[in-house]
Amino acid sequence: MTKKLLLGLLLLLSLQAISQDKNWGVEANYPILLGDDYLQDYNGLLDLGLNYRFISLGVFDIGVGINGGIFRNVNGRNSNIKIVGEAFYLQPRVFTELKLMRFRPSLGVGYSIWNSGVEVEENGEIISDNSDSNGGLNLNLGISYDITKRFFVKAQYDFTRLNIRDTFEQGGEAFDVEINENVDIIKLGVGFRF
Repeated sequence: MTKKLLLGLLLLLSLQAISQDKNWGVEANYPILLGDDYLQDYNGLLDLGLNYRFISLGVFDIGVGINGGIFRNVNGRNSNIKIVGEAFYLQPRVFTELKLMRFRPSLGVGYSIWNSGVEVEENGEIISDNSDSNGGLNLNLGISYDITKRFFVKAQYDFTRLNIRDTFEQGGEAFDVEINENVDIIKLGVGFRF
């Protein structure tokens, strides 16, 4: 599935050779996790994105983009349990954007790939050391405001339905985990179009 999405993204990006109006954009965002999900002890560090608009239909643009970001664990859930970890994500997507004067509302759909490494320590003893990769459908809704023709500020909401499939060991026993988890992120940032 991931290979097909990346191949599709590459195909859409190759359409730039046909397009007369190249419309690239780069952005840097601060990601903020919402809700009480399994990443609740993590803080966002940085989200970087690259976008390419390859079709312009009057006031609508259609394009592809990819964002990548990192979250880090801040502290454990209580004094006896300490959780240390990092979570990286990659989000290829297709989006449409409406050009309304200086405002640009957008809607996107894609796939999120999450890689995380977590070490759980209880009363000074490591009880779990795990790294895994999961993925799921990603939907996003955003709005940007053009400060100039090239510079903009942006706010975006990302919803990911993450499919977690994992096996871990505890006390000499192996456990299979299969759950679906919602990951909600608000991204606030700046960008540049060229």
